[in-house]
Amino acid sequence: MKKVVAVIPARNEEKYIGKTLEHLSNQTYPIERIIVVNDGSTDRTEDVVKQFPKTHVLTLPDRGYNAVGKAILAETFNKGFEEAKKLIPDYDFILVLGADTLLPSDYVESLIGEFEKNPKLVMASGVIEEEMKRIGATPEIRGTGRLIKRDFWESIGVMYPVKVGWESYPVFKAQSMGNEAKGYPNLKMTLQRPTGKKTDYFAYGEAMRALGYYWLLTLGRAISKKNLKVAFSMIKGYFKGKDRYEEELRKFVNKTQKRRMRKILFRF
Repeated sequence: MKKVVAVIPARNEEKYIGKTLEHLSNQTYPIERIIVVNDGSTDRTEDVVKQFPKTHVLTLPDRGYNAVGKAILAETFNKGFEEAKKLIPDYDFILVLGADTLLPSDYVESLIGEFEKNPKLVMASGVIEEEMKRIGATPEIRGTGRLIKRDFWESIGVMYPVKVGWESYPVFKAQSMGNEAKGYPNLKMTLQRPTGKKTDYFAYGEAMRALGYYWLLTLGRAISKKNLKVAFSMIKGYFKGKDRYEEELRKFVNKTQKRRMRKILFRF
């Protein structure tokens, strides 16, 4: 049986993380170890986590961030990945999970089955149920609920890059290497709170520029938010962003985005 280690960042999550761990503990495919990175919490997050079996808490000092998408969150995950390698050096998969994400009981078992059927698959997730109800939503791989194959993860350094676009980088990297990273619509995750309220949309735009997004797709993403302030912030971030990933990856992403836009435009 393959060994799966879960990494969960948690900052003041006492209200949600108990239910998340309950669902994780009830998986039909056993989790070898659950590493919770207690990221400067000032509430009872750590106390709640310690009530569950197979959990290990790594506590970091309070660094003062309060927005989703900030590069500082990549550091939080990386601390968890380092701890996973120390505790379970022969793990086969890393499961990346948000502290408020509820997984169906067969989630891990189903994804392991997909990996066994498809040797090119190196990263996979389910979908967020509420997001799939929105018009135009597609089953893309999510940040939370992401299961990553060890050999691929080690090939790109076993960590997220600490800069904008860190969460999307391994997805595009996998695809540029000829591998697959997929979202499976039959596996529906549930979030315990709405998404997007704390998102830094300027950083979102910066990330798209850093990754090489096609400008027309960026404009479309901004308009789709249906909020002038948000759209302006994303577009401003895109044109002012200075970070860049390797040119080969950026060219791959840009070419992929142009192809995607052509499919969308010719559909109408």
